[in-house]
Amino acid sequence: MISWFRRLLKKPESDTLHPSSALSQEASSSTPVSHASVSSVIRASTTPSSSSSPSLQNAAARWSRSFDVCVCHSSTDVLDAQLLASRLEAGPHGLRCFLPLRDSTPGGAVPTELCEAVRGSHCWALLITPAFLVDPWCRYQMHQALTEAPTSNRIIPLLLRASRSDYPTELCFYYYIDLNRDPEQGYARVYRAVLNYLSELCSSATGVDRVPSGDSQGDPRSPGSSLTDPGFSETPPSSTREPPSQLALTTTESEFPELEQGHSAVTKEDTEERDSTGEMDSSL
Repeated sequence: MISWFRRLLKKPESDTLHPSSALSQEASSSTPVSHASVSSVIRASTTPSSSSSPSLQNAAARWSRSFDVCVCHSSTDVLDAQLLASRLEAGPHGLRCFLPLRDSTPGGAVPTELCEAVRGSHCWALLITPAFLVDPWCRYQMHQALTEAPTSNRIIPLLLRASRSDYPTELCFYYYIDLNRDPEQGYARVYRAVLNYLSELCSSATGVDRVPSGDSQGDPRSPGSSLTDPGFSETPPSSTREPPSQLALTTTESEFPELEQGHSAVTKEDTEERDSTGEMDSSL
């Protein structure tokens, strides 16, 4: 009887302990999986791929200019420009952004600094706002960018707090990014546009700098050389030319046989005429 009561009292304890142990085991087994999945998602979204990151980080074509993006904005839109630059600079590739109030040389002339910023940047992000449209320095910098590279996919217009009717006529042939709908998505599109241009720039520079193998075996000509290059000659190789003596002999025999016969006939007539003239003189 006592043993039966003992079993009855121990049974609830065992029943209450098993679920807790099972829950603890499930929690311990599921927690690492959730952390691993979250970390993998974050790594995939923020870490660049191994194939594209080294090519952009170490490419000489990218570092040929001081900045990757020049943010053109009005003085009243400083906060918006700083937010855009922070999004671009915080990316995996760390784009180098130029902000006039932050990166201009103190004491430098405004036109000089703006021109140097345009020339020293790969791409130009035009933050088009109502203040941008009435700011003469913004329009000056926009015209400088259009003059520098009008059709090279380097100009990225951004429309903010403005409508389509306010879009500058100088940029009517350029697609723009509307930041009024979703600013974060617009920043991501700017980031991808700059990366695409840098990738194309680095790949084209690699193709130009590549030295051809197998085409320069003693031949001074290289692929792409023109007829005016010093190493290029229109004269055929020496193995296909005839010796100078044979050329001279062939020319003499082929061009002057009739001239020699005509010359000999004229000489004979002159001799007969002189003989007849001499006989007439003697008879007289």
